[in-house]
Amino acid sequence: MRKFVLILASMVSMAAVYAQTPATTVAPAKPVTTKPVKPVAASVTPPSAVTSAFTSAYTSAADVRWHQTPDGMYSAEFTNDKVRTKTVYTSAGVLDRSRVAIPASSIPAAVNTAVASSLNGQPIQKAFEVTLSKSKTVYYNIRFNNQDHFFNAAGSAVKWDKDNDKPVAQ
Repeated sequence: MRKFVLILASMVSMAAVYAQTPATTVAPAKPVTTKPVKPVAASVTPPSAVTSAFTSAYTSAADVRWHQTPDGMYSAEFTNDKVRTKTVYTSAGVLDRSRVAIPASSIPAAVNTAVASSLNGQPIQKAFEVTLSKSKTVYYNIRFNNQDHFFNAAGSAVKWDKDNDKPVAQ
């Protein structure tokens, strides 16, 4: 019985010691912040009218990837004669718009002047010529400071609907 009392007493004293020791605390986890990710459009097979119009217009196109746009058209991203190009067709096979990568030296003077005033010493990262087929209107998409800026041929800034890849109606 004496052994039992001794064991019980030692257990009680150990419990008292552990009860007085502060518990280890874990710092709350920092919230994880991520940049919003633009969803990747699923590859689609366009109607035959679209592929027929595309292959007759771009006979040397390579690495063609097709996607459907939010407005229901068909977009092809490809390389044409070593130049990155994007075209958008209606489901009837009518070209709606095109975007062609261009060297900075091909930017018109009026656009170059407007861009230079916005650059603040930042280099032009990429330049594209965007043509709306219906109106035959040409716009310039100039990327600098990791942002896209759009200008008309006269050098005026244009608001752009990035989801539908068209100028915003004003």
